[in-house]
Amino acid sequence: MDRPDNVTVGGFVTYGDVLKHWLAIEPLIPKGVAQRVETRLNFKFIEPWQGGKRTSLASGCEWSISGINEFLDKCLKLRQKLNECKRDGINASDWETWFNQNIIPIKGAGTDDRLTYRQIFEIIEDEYYQGRHKFTGEKRSKDSVSCQRSFQIAYTNYFLKCPSWDDYPSWDNVKTFWESFPEDTRQYEALGKIKKIISYCPDSVKKEILPKLNRIKVEKPKPQNTIAIDWEQFFKWLQEQEKLIEQMPERQAIERESWLWVFKMAIVYGLRPAEVMSAINLYKPISDREVKALWSEKGKQYGDSKNVNPAFNDKKNNPKMLLILGNGFTVTDTQGNRHFITNKTGGRFCYPMIKNKEILNHLNLQLLPQEAPEYIPDSTSKPSSVAGGFSKKLRDKLVLWNCPTTQGYSFRHLGKMMGLLSGLPLGVLAQNMGHSVSASEQFYNRKTIALANELASSASSYPLPLNIAIGELETQGVDTKDKDIQRLLRIIYQLDD
Repeated sequence: MDRPDNVTVGGFVTYGDVLKHWLAIEPLIPKGVAQRVETRLNFKFIEPWQGGKRTSLASGCEWSISGINEFLDKCLKLRQKLNECKRDGINASDWETWFNQNIIPIKGAGTDDRLTYRQIFEIIEDEYYQGRHKFTGEKRSKDSVSCQRSFQIAYTNYFLKCPSWDDYPSWDNVKTFWESFPEDTRQYEALGKIKKIISYCPDSVKKEILPKLNRIKVEKPKPQNTIAIDWEQFFKWLQEQEKLIEQMPERQAIERESWLWVFKMAIVYGLRPAEVMSAINLYKPISDREVKALWSEKGKQYGDSKNVNPAFNDKKNNPKMLLILGNGFTVTDTQGNRHFITNKTGGRFCYPMIKNKEILNHLNLQLLPQEAPEYIPDSTSKPSSVAGGFSKKLRDKLVLWNCPTTQGYSFRHLGKMMGLLSGLPLGVLAQNMGHSVSASEQFYNRKTIALANELASSASSYPLPLNIAIGELETQGVDTKDKDIQRLLRIIYQLDD
């Protein structure tokens, strides 16, 4: 994997870079010796002895800029030797000897099984794109801006710290690699990435380096409460914005209302703000069959059904405010190119996590804004910027409009806290947020002091267990043997007759 500073995003070669290089090199490859099948570079030629047959062999060259250059060199050698054989002749045994010595050396015959950092990075990239999204099951694609952004966050940002991509890993350069991550950076994650890189080395190298890496102790960072927000803070700010809107020109008012609607949805449903853009039932009913198709690989785990789900804005037929998310949403850049931006956890059914009717009535979420928030990425933007651009634009609005928080995820945290205040079980909250209970508990507990106090005090207002409730009623002089009282207890506690 080449690292020319003037070609790639952050110095890391993308699929598009490799394809562009291949298209430049392809005309130089002589005829009758080669064949490309997607990202596989093969030799294909007629064996040069009497009665020779057409044969196809893997070249051993990787789909990378350096691999393509190596492939061209081998093809030129092969074409030259085939021309000599056509003129002078050669037998099968001599041909095999020449081919193994000059084109594809026999493994184990004095070859070096070490890999450079560059080769390891290319293998990791190839394995990543051959895999699938762990939540949606969709195959990753090098054409997807979301996949490119995820790979950059997960790997490229760490690879770029490597001091020399063409060195073979040794303890000295691994130590230098590790020291390029100072204490105020993501050291825990960096150490894991370096260990993964070394796992691709021969056993002798791993035995030398991994024990030394394992002796490095780095504490896993704890989730930080950057900028939390509680309902009172948000509601006060929302009221201020609504008053400002009344005084704005129509065009400006429409835009601000659309973004405020996204903020409110993120709280009530506990969503990542960008997920609001992927709702698929906002304006029209949608059948289970359509939902299953839009969920693609994730949808295949569900059986068929003929239910029709109401539109979100249909208050009459959707009193429970069902919101259905797709796997992502599509944006169009300034040149008219369309990009699909995926949801981290894919499509799902969502219901409000706030059960307070007064709050829901005030927010009036089913009255949809006149327009969706506008996000048109620049066609020259990097894939990571396109994929994360909506969230960045949202943060810019929060800063510009003096919101108590500048982090869109604060609304998602607040949504979970409001769900707890509503008495919803953790499992229901986690499912609504698209996570496991453990992930929800580990990552989504950001709150203010006031909200922590409110959560603690709400414990006394949760429903009592049946036996305790009966005791409390009897101490208040209520006849729990009364038929009407027993009927109410059966309804509340779902008891058998």
